[in-house]
Amino acid sequence: MVTPLRLILSTLTLAGTNVIPTHDPFGHEIIITDAEINGFKELDGYFESIAKNIDADNDGALDVLSNKQMYIISSFAIRAGTYGVDSKPAVINDSAINTINYSSWINGDMGFTTPSKGSMSGPEGDPYDSIRCGYIQSFDNNGHGFTIGFIIGNNAPFKKGIYDMTLDDKKYTLSFSNIDAKYNLVFVTPTLHTNSDGKLTSISLTYQHSDYTTVNPENILIDVMIQLNDSVNYQFYNSPWINRTGGCLGGTTFNCVEGLSSLTMNTPVDISTLKHIDIVYHDILGNLYFIQWRR
Repeated sequence: MVTPLRLILSTLTLAGTNVIPTHDPFGHEIIITDAEINGFKELDGYFESIAKNIDADNDGALDVLSNKQMYIISSFAIRAGTYGVDSKPAVINDSAINTINYSSWINGDMGFTTPSKGSMSGPEGDPYDSIRCGYIQSFDNNGHGFTIGFIIGNNAPFKKGIYDMTLDDKKYTLSFSNIDAKYNLVFVTPTLHTNSDGKLTSISLTYQHSDYTTVNPENILIDVMIQLNDSVNYQFYNSPWINRTGGCLGGTTFNCVEGLSSLTMNTPVDISTLKHIDIVYHDILGNLYFIQWRR
């Protein structure tokens, strides 16, 4: 028999944004660490910021009603180590978790016309000297929807707060709360498998922490993409999005395949010019990770 939550917590009292129970089981019946509490606090701030962004254009109407809802995600870029090839194992650098570069991306739904320019300032009360717009892309080939990326000078995490964004001279107000990369960081570790000609036939993936302990990816991430790059950063191979079911999320038209543990090439791929591999994944909150592996 399952005991109802209201009986566990007894009477609940709202104090500001906090709900106080007369019977608090945390720390007694339910043991929770300080690290877990801090993680929940960050998650609480993240969802609070999402709730505040329901009318980013400040016209008094819910943005979702006109298919113009905006979603803010964080992007993390990490130089992880060296990829594996056949019997040679991959190696995670000791300094990998200390080399994280941060940026923030805003996704706009399909009711938007893709903007040609964008800028951002903030946060209120403690603004950055400069926030650089580094990326704008349409969601389709007809100029609908968008993804726009912003970076501060030292690639540090964006501060929590209220930001002003301008897209093609129209102003928006956005609340942002960053989630630390460490909570959903996993080293998606590739090993390349080649044929007798040295061409790539398949890639196996393992999911690890920096100490090589394995992780169940389904508890952390939604999907994975593999990108092969040469010495001038030309991507000569992009995999489909790889996930547990093979279905694409949200009705997107991207190519998606099933299987988080391996990918088999349709035809062998020449990797003689391969310089580095980018493993890209969305975590369960939609944040984006770029895990780079070098020769």
